Amino acid sequence: MILDAPLMKLATSYLLGGTLSLVTITNPVSKIPMFLSLSGDLPARAALDQARRASIYAFAILAAGLGHVTALHMMGDFW
Repeated sequence: MILDAPLMKLATSYLLGGTLSLVTITNPVSKIPMFLSLSGDLPARAALDQARRASIYAFAILAAGLGHVTALHMMGDFW
């Protein structure tokens, strides 16, 4: 399905704005050294497991926030 120009412009703007907001809020550049310092004494397998779990938790928190915002937006349309 091909989007028309105004809709594509709006979708691109939301995608770029959301990505920039997430990068600004989460600040991944500062998280890498912090993770390395906290997991430095762990074996490689355990550090990988920690990184995987942290990524899953972060995704779950962001997805829950998106779900709440979407639900609030939908309720606002009804009221």
